[in-house]
Amino acid sequence: MAMEVTTVRFELEEKAWVQGYADSVGETFSDVVREAVLEMVEAAAD
Repeated sequence: MAMEVTTVRFELEEKAWVQGYADSVGETFSDVVREAVLEMVEAAAD
């Protein structure tokens, strides 16, 4: 699957919070954000 770069802006505290979560579960920041967004879109489509 081809990936495309997209910019999302976070407050510094928000980014640190997400990064901390990603680190604790062994995922990248991008993976955590991508999974969360896709789950939200799928839920809205139901």
